Amino acid sequence: VPARPRTVAPLPELVASIPSQCRVPQPRAVSVRDWVHRAFTRAVKVPAPDDYRALFDLCDGFEVNGLLVYGAREMVKAQLDGVKEKYVAIMDDEALVYSGWDSQWQRVDIGSYDPSCDDDRYQTFTEMIGTILPQRLTTYTTHP
Repeated sequence: VPARPRTVAPLPELVASIPSQCRVPQPRAVSVRDWVHRAFTRAVKVPAPDDYRALFDLCDGFEVNGLLVYGAREMVKAQLDGVKEKYVAIMDDEALVYSGWDSQWQRVDIGSYDPSCDDDRYQTFTEMIGTILPQRLTTYTTHP
């Protein structure tokens, strides 16, 4: 099933919209970013899409209100723990994955590789994050 197109903010604006209280690590060295892209390619069997690669020029993953987009540290930890899943992010009991077979991003239940509905399919990483992140930010509250 093809993903429907969505209109969302550009990735730099989305990352900039994350409150300073949230965990948004600075970008890592180019060698670390290259490792992340190689790890993605090994796991998914296709090169990392450009907008996903661009995230690592802006930050090394992030965590907002239960949405954890993996950075290099989480990827290394997953490999050391022997995790074979192809998750790029987790959120509650769901995972965000790239389907090389369908050439699309998908929001799936952890342990599954099939989206539960067609709205859980995205053409680009930016569309996926641009849809999910604003929802997470509207329910985000800061604690003094």
